[in-house]
Amino acid sequence: MELVGYSDRLSVRPGESIAFMISCAYDAFDAEVVRLRHGDERPHGPGRRAEVVPSTAAGRYAGRRQPLRPGSYVRVEDAPALALESAFELSVWAWPTLLSAGTQTLLAKRGPSGGGLALQVETDGRVVLRLEGRRGHAMLASEALLAERRWQHVAVGFDPRSSTAVLRVDGASVTGTLDVGRLHSPAPLTFGALLAHTREGDVAPHACFNGKLEEVELTSGGMPGAHWDFARETSTRRVVDVGGGGLHGLTVNRPTRGVTGHRWERAEIDPRQAPEQWGAIHFHDDDLDDAGWEADVQWEVPGGLRSGVYALHLRAGGAEDHIPFFVCPPRGAATARVAFVAPTFSYLAYGNAHMMSDPEVLALQRSRGMQLEYPIRAADRFIVEQRLHSLYDKHADGSGVCYSSRLRPIVTMRPEAREAHLAGGAGASHQLSADLHLIDWLEHERIEYDVLTDEELHHEGAAVLEPYDVVLSGTHPEYVSGAILDALQQFVDRGGRMMYLGANGYYWVTALDPHGGHTIEVRRWGASSRVWDAQPGEWFLSFTGEPGALWRFRDRAPQRLCGIGVTAEGNDRGRPYERTAAGRAPEVAFVFDGLDPDAPIGDEPALVGGWGAAGFEMDRFDATLGAPPGTIRLATATGFSARYQAAADDVLVSDSLQSGDVSPLVRADMTIYENAAGGAVFGVGSIQWCSCLSGRSYANSVARVTGNVLRRFLDPAPLGLQDGARKR
Repeated sequence: MELVGYSDRLSVRPGESIAFMISCAYDAFDAEVVRLRHGDERPHGPGRRAEVVPSTAAGRYAGRRQPLRPGSYVRVEDAPALALESAFELSVWAWPTLLSAGTQTLLAKRGPSGGGLALQVETDGRVVLRLEGRRGHAMLASEALLAERRWQHVAVGFDPRSSTAVLRVDGASVTGTLDVGRLHSPAPLTFGALLAHTREGDVAPHACFNGKLEEVELTSGGMPGAHWDFARETSTRRVVDVGGGGLHGLTVNRPTRGVTGHRWERAEIDPRQAPEQWGAIHFHDDDLDDAGWEADVQWEVPGGLRSGVYALHLRAGGAEDHIPFFVCPPRGAATARVAFVAPTFSYLAYGNAHMMSDPEVLALQRSRGMQLEYPIRAADRFIVEQRLHSLYDKHADGSGVCYSSRLRPIVTMRPEAREAHLAGGAGASHQLSADLHLIDWLEHERIEYDVLTDEELHHEGAAVLEPYDVVLSGTHPEYVSGAILDALQQFVDRGGRMMYLGANGYYWVTALDPHGGHTIEVRRWGASSRVWDAQPGEWFLSFTGEPGALWRFRDRAPQRLCGIGVTAEGNDRGRPYERTAAGRAPEVAFVFDGLDPDAPIGDEPALVGGWGAAGFEMDRFDATLGAPPGTIRLATATGFSARYQAAADDVLVSDSLQSGDVSPLVRADMTIYENAAGGAVFGVGSIQWCSCLSGRSYANSVARVTGNVLRRFLDPAPLGLQDGARKR
């Protein structure tokens, strides 16, 4: 992309500053702050809507290119013990995963200007020691070969006095005379990559390793030895030297930690019980955690600025970009009775997803009968060309991407972004762009609201929700931490009211980096709808040590909070809801006030699925999964095509009875419940629901039901649902 950027934070309060990092191919770019309302450009919606906000950030700025430098490694800064001027030995356990990627670095102490050593593996599995000193350079290659996905021990020794080098791979040794002279290099010691100059003149990782490394050890000429224990402090970037020399390192671009090493005995699955068995780090040549760009625009959010969804709008030549951010109310001072919680963890999880921009995936979709009309945009090409990943993608070596950071361009998190495979292949809004359908409706109805994000709930808990009467979810809040679930549950338990206006929410166990605070982590495994599986034994999160997979399998299914939870997904025409007998009871009449009691709900255009308020991904009521007593199933949508399938979570034995035309699990349920404290939750059970809000100039059944419930939830009087249920 010729113009693209990111911010140093996703949420900001009045009086706080936010910085924007921009890469621009032009000499200059123009910037302005806008308040976002709607970004979906499909013709049957209201179109792009944004309001320019006067700001000190507005103006013209000098343009410059800022590159992305993927590839993870460990960096140990130079020290006397790393001088390599006397006899030394370096060793490491290695588990390669992609030898075909070319020359890859196991260990190196070699700077961009050369000198020092590099211990590398070639495509045929040979391990090569490369030395460069004052008298030139030389190399020694192993006869034994490294094999993919097998632990092997590699060690190299060198004595500068005799110029003798010994290279061992699993005990098989080769010896040579490498007369290169003095080896000293002021470069850091690196594990998993070399540092080299780029065409632009900066320094970046080069010849990066794909695979696991473990137990790097150094002994050198009478100096204290070093032994880096990767099993320690896995929630941090620190790599701890337990050898006594204090030569601690730092990871760069966040390689995967908390992974099994050569000591894993397979009898234990919990790294908290035997951490020494999880002593490896998995490096990838396409890891990227912090792009490290310099700031081009900084803005202090003025006091009194209305809470909402904002963006820095950039323009240069014919290019433009929107960098979204969320302005929260002043700390401890709500400015409205309603709060919208932007599901930013989910935005990150889907951030830069390219599974539907990849030519092979698109070909597969076409082979399944989908007529894809989605145009491949500059943003899609940028994702693939720059090797950016979401938690829905795999690394080049086939391992799943389990970390996603906000400190890099996330071009799918844009007001106009569309996901290619939705709406029958025409592409449709998803995540932020879909949540703007709700924001647009709130603006149209002149409903005052504050905006919070997952980060506020994660860090501040239920206290940040306490000032509000009603909390609104996004359309697909799929990824949440335990702290977020706790905050929402406590809010409802204490009498708060929540409108769950989407589906497949509160699904994956998700952790936030406890130190940097900009990266989320997921480990996919077990029965679930998933796009990759964690390696055996790598099911626990490195950030928190807790087991990954679904909240459902820790007895925290979304039904416990919302009354409903994921049941099906598909990509075909959606369906309307029909009221149930319970949905016709007098105590819930307010939900459908003003509607024909026999007419379907949501039998109208949908920006996400093309038609119908129920579709894409859907939720069902299920008491066995923890739906609160007294939950009322107000309406349900059925009659879906075979392109809809029951969620894998519920499939115990494979058969041909999971499609929408035969399975009773393929449905969307609309529910409501009230607890003894007066708290209540209304759930719609469909991601497509909010995409109907603007239809027919906002005069439609979806908008009517949403408005009815919100207005009644703002009335502090008890709903009387429990009394009504007892009478029935």
